[in-house]
Amino acid sequence: MDIRELIKVENEIIEESILESEELITNSYNLVKLLSQIADVKNIDASVFFFLHRQVENSLFQSLLSILRRHEIQAQIMLRHSIEMACLSVYSLENTNTNEYIVIDDIAAKPVKGIERKAYKYLDKEFHEESKKIKAIKDNINQYFAHGNMFSSFKILSKESLKIDYFDKKDSLLERTFIWQIGYVASIVFIMIYKAAKKSSAVIVRKEVFDEFKMLLSVNQKFREEFLKEKRLRRHSNIV
Repeated sequence: MDIRELIKVENEIIEESILESEELITNSYNLVKLLSQIADVKNIDASVFFFLHRQVENSLFQSLLSILRRHEIQAQIMLRHSIEMACLSVYSLENTNTNEYIVIDDIAAKPVKGIERKAYKYLDKEFHEESKKIKAIKDNINQYFAHGNMFSSFKILSKESLKIDYFDKKDSLLERTFIWQIGYVASIVFIMIYKAAKKSSAVIVRKEVFDEFKMLLSVNQKFREEFLKEKRLRRHSNIV
């Protein structure tokens, strides 16, 4: 199979995924999109937040597109990236100093070591429940998807031919769960940023956006209740 054929098959898989889960995809998509509407920049102190926050949305959309293409590992790694960026984004509304996040040496700009630990410590103190939820999701990603392992190999192995496929094996329940999870992560991030933004002097919160968020969250939670009825997912209630 050449690259053009792979692209063709991938597009067909995306169309199939959309047909099967359009309502669920729309809910997660709208929750992610809503993140960019939480607050407006008020002054230069929001410069770090502006860049970090945009990347959160970008990574969540990449995660969504990856799962629709049946690339589970890629989807989960981008989900982890969005979580990490979200933690820094929330923290940046408290600590606005650019030099805490990026440094320029003789070669180029590079991230400051240790800023993640400061952000996690801050979130655990100020947003304990939300921090606990996203940590559970990130820990699960680290265990199963972020590093090379035998478990992930089974996803692309055909039982019939023992050939390796470019796409993950079709698993409608897990695919729908991962689509839902992207919206769920977006909702947790929304709550943290909304709360942090209300206390920040660097941004102005759009209070009207919270009503739309509540409606989208209600739909997201209904999907969650359906998933928890599935025997395969009950033992993963801490990440579902």
